[in-house]
Parts: sequence; C-alpha cells; structure tokens
Amino acid sequence: MEKRAEELVERAVVALETLATEPEFEIPASPPLCPHCGVMNPTVVSQESEGQGKMSEIFLELACTHCNGKFLVVPQGWVNFESVNELREFFERAENGNSAEAN
Repeated sequence: MEKRAEELVERAVVALETLATEPEFEIPASPPLCPHCGVMNPTVVSQESEGQGKMSEIFLELACTHCNGKFLVVPQGWVNFESVNELREFFERAENGNSAEAN
C-alpha cells in the first residue's frame, strides 16, 4: 500500500510541475469600443469566416459602421442559449437593466 501511495504522490508532483511550466496568458477585458474611432458600443458588421477551432479560442472579425475600421474581438465569457427566443429574452432583460441569466 505504501508503494502505491508513493507512486501516486510522484505522479501528482510531475503533473504539478508540468502545469507550472505551461505558459499562462491573460487577455485584458475592455469596454465595447471601436479601437479606431473610439465610439462606445458602435454598430458593427460581422466579417463572416469559414474557420473552425476551439470555442475558447474563438474571435470575431468586425467592421465599425461609424468609421469603417476593421478589427478583431475576443469574447471574455460565455452565456449560452438553446434558442433564439432565449437570446432575445436575455437582451430584453439587459435593456431593462437586468442582465442576469434566467433560472
């Protein structure tokens, strides 16, 4: 039994050391503003792409309708919906000052 415990502790140490050597990065959150003209929460047009990848690594290519500047955005969090109606309700609550998710 002691040999098995020793093996498990050694494996845990190796795993922890591996995690410690993996690079970390932070993406600073910012308000929804155009990096070109500085307009807060501008109307934008999505520049559709055919790409694919992990959901956690997704980004959007947008164009600001105020200045026509093109830029990239990275979502900082996720609120997932099963239907368009749920999404609409979420935005309606947000417009009314209550953006909390439905229970």
